[in-house]
Amino acid sequence: MVKPQKNTQTTPSKSEKVVEQQMEEQEKNGETEGKVEIDGNTLKKNKQFNQFASTDRQKDVKKKVKLTPGQKKKKLKGIENAINRIEKDQVFIEKKSKKLATKKKWNNLY
Repeated sequence: MVKPQKNTQTTPSKSEKVVEQQMEEQEKNGETEGKVEIDGNTLKKNKQFNQFASTDRQKDVKKKVKLTPGQKKKKLKGIENAINRIEKDQVFIEKKSKKLATKKKWNNLY
């Protein structure tokens, strides 16, 4: 036989209800006890004159991820390709300058 379960929901006491109602009434009436209201202008001024705003926030610490052997090869290959491209450009520029120099010599002769 299954025993019936008792309703164990917690209901707020009367004093809590009264406090909540008072808070709601204060909010409706616009009463602000002990609250400081800050204008938008003062907020802007505070932002403008905060010299250390960029250094105040915490930096996110990134963990270094170890590369797998395949990723290491890809990275090295990319670096090698970049170096080769630079060397190719330098050789191309040297060849062009030599051709221009020989053209100038021939043009000066004739």
